[in-house]
Amino acid sequence: MRTFTVIMPGMAKKGLLLLLVLFLALEASAQYRRTRVYSRNQKKEHPAIGLEFGFINSRCDMGSHDKQVTTLGASAFVSYRIKDHFGMSLNLMTGTLSDRFYYPYQDHDFKSDLLELSLHGQLNLERLLDMEDYNIIPYVGTGFGVLFFKSYGNKFDPQGNSYFYWNDGTIRTESQWDFTWQSVDFLLKDNVYETPLNRFQQYNNHTFMILLEGGAKIALSPQLYLKMGTVYTFTFTDYIDHDLGYYDEALQIRSPWNDDNDGYFYTSVGLMYDLAGKYTAKRMIRPKSKSKVIKRRR
Repeated sequence: MRTFTVIMPGMAKKGLLLLLVLFLALEASAQYRRTRVYSRNQKKEHPAIGLEFGFINSRCDMGSHDKQVTTLGASAFVSYRIKDHFGMSLNLMTGTLSDRFYYPYQDHDFKSDLLELSLHGQLNLERLLDMEDYNIIPYVGTGFGVLFFKSYGNKFDPQGNSYFYWNDGTIRTESQWDFTWQSVDFLLKDNVYETPLNRFQQYNNHTFMILLEGGAKIALSPQLYLKMGTVYTFTFTDYIDHDLGYYDEALQIRSPWNDDNDGYFYTSVGLMYDLAGKYTAKRMIRPKSKSKVIKRRR
């Protein structure tokens, strides 16, 4: 079981990527805004569907958060805008959560396969922020749902040898405190997560969760929107990265947040297709004077 992980010193690379996407989207949106205007009486309750891809960052107990492990996720959603301010969406997200635990002479890691089903309530802010002259819809929201997870540890090499961490920073086949010089060998971690952390079935592999989110939707056409945002998920479990499979006393003092429930960030960019956009596009008008131009609100 392999997982794709990238160890990053911070959020700089993702920030630059999102800024580039935002700049390109604003350019496309500006061209669209100059040529398309809509009637005030157009339909405002808009169903939409969308697909997003993004990055997941752990906020679990295991891990030193100055060295982030970033993994990939994907999500699909069905949303419905209610009048000017409110909206709801049903979301399905899947991905991998991973982190590493750094401690003197130790280096543990885990990965967990996630499947999340959630219901979101959103507040659209373009009228409150007086942004109706732009095709940008900032939003904030909250929600709840259920999370299914299955966590694994990277404990053995391909030959089944356990990893033992020595004071000199090496990984070997025997403990530093109990070995024979003739048999000890050096090992390299293979990044294969083969050991279920819940192999003794001591806790549930599902939990309820709540979330907070924020982001923006940018109109590229009457039906197509670029959507970007960040969601933080609070779970009601402390077992996603639990160390029952490690039996290591040092892990019990690994973090000042050890007694807190697990959580994670999901930062994504995707496309949203407005199923009512074709209908409202037919109601497009071209006022004779600029003073009569009324922008379409999504």
